[in-house]
Amino acid sequence: INIVCQLIVVFIQNSKRKWKDIAKELAFVLVLAKNGVDSYRVVSDYEQFEGTAMDPKAEWAFIKSVELFTEAIPGTLIQMYAFFKGSDQSS
Repeated sequence: INIVCQLIVVFIQNSKRKWKDIAKELAFVLVLAKNGVDSYRVVSDYEQFEGTAMDPKAEWAFIKSVELFTEAIPGTLIQMYAFFKGSDQSS
């Protein structure tokens, strides 16, 4: 779910750029390098690419939020299910 959501965000972010640039950004997501690329862009103070919707800091923060939502929340729900199911068995 995380990768699909990131692909959607990256596509929307870069939708006004050339297809070659869009493909490169989508490839970063598919090879799981998006976090590293975004962190590098934030640290090295990259300027916003022409045709993008957000600057690198905003994109980095948005991708991190997507990760939090798609990874942490489902994990928490699974842990809560296991906790409550385990407490039912001990009674």
